[in-house]
Amino acid sequence: MILIFGTRGRLTVASPGDTLHHSCPTCQGDLVLKHNKVWFTLFFLPIFPINNKGSFYHCNRCDSAYKQEARQYLISPSR
Repeated sequence: MILIFGTRGRLTVASPGDTLHHSCPTCQGDLVLKHNKVWFTLFFLPIFPINNKGSFYHCNRCDSAYKQEARQYLISPSR
């Protein structure tokens, strides 16, 4: 029997409450918090997460990405 196993990165969207509406500095689009995790795969199916690579905010409109630590600057009213 041949076992095919490995790892693969996956992006998952955080809860809807973590969306920053109209906060993208580039296009004023919505920023969605996403988590980047590495998963163990068996026969190309993700089984369980191995490592958390971090989180970031992603704009679906202009495809920009910002570190999660920049949240306080992204929501500041002084722009």
